[in-house]
Amino acid sequence: MLPTRTHRLPYLLYAVVFCACLSRSNAVVLAACLAGIAVLLWKVRQAGKLTLPYGVPLVIFGVLAALNLALLLLAADPGPTGPTETFVTFCDQVFQGEGQVMAPSGQEVTGAFVAQHQADYAAGNDDALWQAVLAEELSLATDTANLSP
Repeated sequence: MLPTRTHRLPYLLYAVVFCACLSRSNAVVLAACLAGIAVLLWKVRQAGKLTLPYGVPLVIFGVLAALNLALLLLAADPGPTGPTETFVTFCDQVFQGEGQVMAPSGQEVTGAFVAQHQADYAAGNDDALWQAVLAEELSLATDTANLSP
């Protein structure tokens, strides 16, 4: 038996969300689910009551949206967690006198940084330099023309 005209919308939304799932993109699936929820809530508001043909898809789309949001948050890139090649290049230039180290206040602290961390730089301990820059919330500035790609 075919669904009645008023109950075809949930099946259409299932098809849209299924196609979004085929894209294998959590963001697309999340957007499709949220759009489906919005349309279903609009139809429920028009009807004045929540009926089973609209209630079940609301729950399914809500759970699917929550799962995809959780996957998106878990997959978010926290950024570099250790010294990168660019960071090492910046440090090389700072310790060669071609760069600057700036405190969060905007004050240049290159001399103090170089003096304090010369042993770590000489030993090639990039992790210690990385941790020092993070702990003191420092910024490294250098002439970008001297950076090689």
